[in-house]
Amino acid sequence: MRVFGDGMSLVINRETEKIILLSLSKCGLAPVIYGYFSNGRIEGYIDASTLGFRELSYEKVARSIGRALVDLHLQDINIDKSIVLWSKIELFFNRFLGEVSITLLFFTSFMVFVF
Repeated sequence: MRVFGDGMSLVINRETEKIILLSLSKCGLAPVIYGYFSNGRIEGYIDASTLGFRELSYEKVARSIGRALVDLHLQDINIDKSIVLWSKIELFFNRFLGEVSITLLFFTSFMVFVF
């Protein structure tokens, strides 16, 4: 069971997410989706473990990940593909941190990395 966080629908379009997950589930690239409820969904369990730095450096693993990413990006999913990343980031920060200037935020982050 996956329960959606409060207010996250401002950042994540749940209808688009639903279309994507159902499409990827049909072709085996996402867990089986058993159903949705008002603030979440029931999905299948994938028995797996997180890959560490060492495992990611193995050529066989890297190739397998690369093939899976190709399969993922070759899926023809009928959704709006306009770029919304920056506006969604700004919505997120404004919702949870108060009014934030994205320009100031990235400038501040850049300064932390540089100095």
